[in-house]
Amino acid sequence: MQTNFCNPSYQKNKTTKKLCLFVLLLVACCSITKAQSFYGKVLNDAQNPIPFANLFFTELNTGTSCNENGAFYYTITPGQYEVVFSALGYISKKVNIVVEDKDLNWIETLSSTSVELTQIVVKAKKRDPAYGIIQNAIDAKQQYINTTNACKTYLYIKATEEIEKKIKPKPNNIEIEIENKDINQPLPGRMALAAPKIPDSLSNLNMVEIEATLNYQAPNLYKEERTAYKSYGNTEGLYLPIYGQSNFNFYNNYINLPGLVEIPIISPLSRTSILSYKFKLIETFIDNERAVYKIKITPRKKGNATVSGHIYINDALWNIYAIDIDLAKSTLKFYDAFTVDMKFKPDSLNNWLVAEQKFSYQNKAGKTFYHGNTNIFYKGFEYTCKFPKNYFGNELLVTTKAALEKQGDYWEASRPKPLSTKQAQVVAYTDSVEKVINSKPYKDSIQVVYNQVEPMEILWFGVGLQNHEKKSDWFFNSLASNFGFNIIGGFRYGTGAQYSKIFENGQRLRASASGDVGLKYKDVKGNVGVNFLYKPHRLARAGISYSSDFAFITLEDAVLQLVQPSNFILNDHLNLRHKFELVNGLYLSTNAAYFWRRPIPNGFNSVYEDWFPNRELEGEIEPPIQFNPYQALITEVGLSFTPAQKYLTEPNRKLVLGSKWPTFSIFYQKGWQNILGSDINFDYLQFNVDHNLILGQFGTSKYNIKTGRFFNAENLGPIEVKRFRRSDRWWFSNPLQSYQLLDTLLTTKQFFLETHYIHHFNGALINNIPIVKKLALRLVAGAGAMWLQENNFKYFEGFAGIERIFKLGPRRRLRLGAFGVVANGNFFKTNARYKFSIDIIDTFSREWNF
Repeated sequence: MQTNFCNPSYQKNKTTKKLCLFVLLLVACCSITKAQSFYGKVLNDAQNPIPFANLFFTELNTGTSCNENGAFYYTITPGQYEVVFSALGYISKKVNIVVEDKDLNWIETLSSTSVELTQIVVKAKKRDPAYGIIQNAIDAKQQYINTTNACKTYLYIKATEEIEKKIKPKPNNIEIEIENKDINQPLPGRMALAAPKIPDSLSNLNMVEIEATLNYQAPNLYKEERTAYKSYGNTEGLYLPIYGQSNFNFYNNYINLPGLVEIPIISPLSRTSILSYKFKLIETFIDNERAVYKIKITPRKKGNATVSGHIYINDALWNIYAIDIDLAKSTLKFYDAFTVDMKFKPDSLNNWLVAEQKFSYQNKAGKTFYHGNTNIFYKGFEYTCKFPKNYFGNELLVTTKAALEKQGDYWEASRPKPLSTKQAQVVAYTDSVEKVINSKPYKDSIQVVYNQVEPMEILWFGVGLQNHEKKSDWFFNSLASNFGFNIIGGFRYGTGAQYSKIFENGQRLRASASGDVGLKYKDVKGNVGVNFLYKPHRLARAGISYSSDFAFITLEDAVLQLVQPSNFILNDHLNLRHKFELVNGLYLSTNAAYFWRRPIPNGFNSVYEDWFPNRELEGEIEPPIQFNPYQALITEVGLSFTPAQKYLTEPNRKLVLGSKWPTFSIFYQKGWQNILGSDINFDYLQFNVDHNLILGQFGTSKYNIKTGRFFNAENLGPIEVKRFRRSDRWWFSNPLQSYQLLDTLLTTKQFFLETHYIHHFNGALINNIPIVKKLALRLVAGAGAMWLQENNFKYFEGFAGIERIFKLGPRRRLRLGAFGVVANGNFFKTNARYKFSIDIIDTFSREWNF
């Protein structure tokens, strides 16, 4: 239908529309003008302005603050309100105001209190009041560091990780039907009973639920007892703090979180926090008739030891109401981001205690994001605790066998908050799957399939055989994996097999055997060995092995020297070994070894002679050393002690966490003459000290000291002398085990002393340089020294360099370094060289090699 714009009726409708629009705008303007201005000043008894005083509107549960001149301005709709005026050093006042259809000008006077902070407020008129609040909290924090001498609390911990892949999702119509599956009848032949499959939409969620009792004794003793534990999926990326090592107590000056951050964190309530942080009062609100100050925390300069976020302080009490902070990305070992949220509540005795902790963290690997959350709920405190004598010690956490057996009904009744829909689905699916895969018929059917031998297993993957009832496995090497290579003689071919068995009490047995033959000289070599972990909680293990093979003379020599023919001999070796823990941290090891050592036979060429017959490498290749064959029976007894070694106890194992003290080691070797044909006679004693130090904000240090000597060197073979590894030309080797510019392989039969030290600043110095700190580089420095009584040999070196950490995946890290090394000694001139290093972090201990 066509509209006639010249039609009078249309013009009339157009006028009517304009009139309606004008009326609507007029109504809107009238509505807006209903909001009035409430403004004025807050003064003290002397009628001087109070800078940064606070106003809180009870009915609105919000407020505002004055400026440095004590003036305030707030837009508010007409009505009756209760306003709380407050300021540091002044008595808070509640007043009732009535806002009508006009602006309201208000002058309020506050009386001073006896708090000495009044002087600070008056003198620092242009300073944010947050600094005064923080100073009050610092002055009062001593009474809150330990609110009780001894207590017990019950924890519920839920940690989840959701994996998000930035790819187009595929339709998922998988449904799981479990109840109708007959899991009581194994299927014949190569058929296996199918286990329910979790849909892809749920398989990207990992979760752990824990119930525990946390026991505490002032000032800093903790012991956690896990009474229930259930995991779903891969838990490697979940953050599960151990309270004896990760105490998020922000009343302390520093917060040490090993495994999470490189160096301790400076607390916002540290005595010197004003040097590290800026503070700004964001808002004031009332909770239980008490003002709470929300203060923004901003680092004065970005660094590894600072945090950013907010801290909430209770008025008058000057304690922490809540805290939410982000850790600096540059200090995190495994996560790309990490947030800490903590809430405190008063108990019946008015002790302000932690009520809830939440840790949020995330990682990224390519287009895959890992979002994690760990929530800890505190379910009440007991103060009448009398712990047994020596209850608190080096055992930080205990997980009982019963804790691992708690099923779904138990968790349904114990959760303080219900699971999300997705979490509940994962739990339901996983529990259903476990009913199937833990059934004997299912395991039998899977075992039938696993034990069938396929052609590709023989050729490439290897053949495995298992017995799930006996918890034993056999594995036979594939044809492809049996190819080998040696500098002496070249390519070899053989076979091998391994056997392992796990016992109900955690004992583990492992046996292996292999053999090969040289393709050129048809010489046969091989080895066989058995290891038995017979007391898991005492870390007690025994083993026996025999090998007949080419052996290194100096196993840890420079990389290029390892492939020199001069570093190889023929060696038959029978070894008996045993090690166990006498008491926590004290280990006794014994070893008896019998060697038949022989030089490389004449006629056995190295691959260099075969591949470069025209002497292209003449002068660079060292031929095998020649010596008279001999037998050697050597016994060794060693003691190693780490004071205050911390550890965890699980039903079938003990996990060592380390200690703040050094590890002291001593071992004695004896070479026996005329026993079993042994040709040697010597006595050797060595003492070691190893230590890792955390030096607060200045980084971490590691040092190693070794000293020893032969007390009897009546008859030493050429292999038994004490050797010192020579250096690589460009490779920066582990500075705790070697020197960087020692170009000659040294040996000694007399007294020696060697020391190694390295310090990682972890950004402590470079972060002060504005542009350089953006490169995420880290400074490292160290030194080493050696003295040999023989010839009075002296050697000293120092080094410094920069390192940078790169991600190899969501949790694996690579550290590259470039170093400058300077060395001096009494047998050579000062030497200098640049070197490069590569190090990969141990994902279990979360520590670097050096």
